[in-house]
Amino acid sequence: MDQSQKDLVRKLIKDGYSHRQIKKKTGFALASISKVRNEKEELTENIIKNGIIIENPVSETVEELLDRFKIDKTYWNVAKSTVNEWGSKKNYNRQCKAWLERKGDIIDWDNFKKEFIETVKKQSPIVSRKEYKIGKCLMEVDIFDLHLDKLAWWAETGENYDNKIARKRFFDAINYFIFVTKPFEIDEILFPYGNDFFNSDKDYPFPQTTKGTPQENDIRWQKSYKMGRQMITTAVNMLSEIAPVKMIGIPGNHDEQKTFYLGDALECTFENNKNVDVDNSPRTRKYFQYGKNLLGFTHGKDIPVSRLLSLMPNETAQFWGKTKYREWHLGHLHHDKKQTSIGTEDHNGIVIRNLKSLKAVDSYEFRKGFGGLGGAEVFIWHKERGLVGNLPYNL
Repeated sequence: MDQSQKDLVRKLIKDGYSHRQIKKKTGFALASISKVRNEKEELTENIIKNGIIIENPVSETVEELLDRFKIDKTYWNVAKSTVNEWGSKKNYNRQCKAWLERKGDIIDWDNFKKEFIETVKKQSPIVSRKEYKIGKCLMEVDIFDLHLDKLAWWAETGENYDNKIARKRFFDAINYFIFVTKPFEIDEILFPYGNDFFNSDKDYPFPQTTKGTPQENDIRWQKSYKMGRQMITTAVNMLSEIAPVKMIGIPGNHDEQKTFYLGDALECTFENNKNVDVDNSPRTRKYFQYGKNLLGFTHGKDIPVSRLLSLMPNETAQFWGKTKYREWHLGHLHHDKKQTSIGTEDHNGIVIRNLKSLKAVDSYEFRKGFGGLGGAEVFIWHKERGLVGNLPYNL
């Protein structure tokens, strides 16, 4: 035993630690040994020698030894002991030793568990559950640029696309949006339609956009138009079971005329449905206010971003002062781009989003290197706190 260990044990003895506590901290054994060499060498305190705690005066019995060291007899057994004397009157020696071993598992675990549970219950505060409610919200469903009758061949572009695939993607997105928005308390739904919902506007002598750009379609225009009208009607009926639906028509560069015809058919279809309202006005830019939210919609092909930022406050004077959260939602480009115009005073800007598309890349777009992660999006708007959810449906 080195000097630092001896000093530690001496300090523990002076501080009143029992042998059990000292042994637990140091691992030393205990003994009671008395050896009087001469009158000047009287032992006045417990000393340390060879890892053993030596006491003075020496205990007469093992029981006295255990009591003096305050050994917990419910925890320790005496495995072996020695009490003897030797020497002469001039060189007298006496010792009392005890070797201790821990008893078996003396804890009543059933009772311990019961006491522990009762103690924790007493110390555990009762806290009532508070359900966090977001409040009533607007659900904005954006399925932009579906290009319903577009044709793509996987050998040219890496994936197939036709009217059947487009229809499946459309309803997969609608069903997904209905499912993921269940936690929200929806009191109104905004459903923009158009935005190149159809791939072509003219079909004689060949499929082409509104301005005449040739297109590759997979079905005749009559069948495409009828299918598109049925798809939108079915989707609106599904959404109207959740909350009233506001529809706004946004003409695209591929289907400007068909979007108007589609809107006219939708107005007739839902004329007697008080839960559905259709805005089929011919304007190419439209706005919608919900509480402190102001949303602008346009296809995004003809107007630069800088002009959109100034158009919104000029064209929505009746809404501008009542709103705080303002965004433009565009189609056409589909690269999930965000641009912000920072306000000069309150730093609340106008966010411009180019939303995703569910369509596949056709041969022309593949040659030009166009494309990106396809999908659709749903936004959740709180009347006072603005955007509280953006849940994308990714292909």
